[in-house]
Amino acid sequence: MEAGPFQIVEVGFEGQDFSFQLVPVEMMRANPDNLDLATPSVAFRVEDLDTLRATLVANGVQATEVGNARGPRSFAFSDPEGKWFAVLS
Repeated sequence: MEAGPFQIVEVGFEGQDFSFQLVPVEMMRANPDNLDLATPSVAFRVEDLDTLRATLVANGVQATEVGNARGPRSFAFSDPEGKWFAVLS
């Protein structure tokens, strides 16, 4: 998948409602949420972005607002260790 000058690798299986994406760090440098780029990041692609975000927040997970700063609608969430993950629709 192309995103401007960047190539994003997506891995998933037909018939499932999510996949993983490998996103170049250079593409993430201008992220609107000022996420820490010192650690590797994983992006998940899901069909129902809003429901997933609502479920995470309802369970106490820190998550950014849904936006579309650089392409598809997305948000980020943090695990208990403070590592951030992206979720795209």
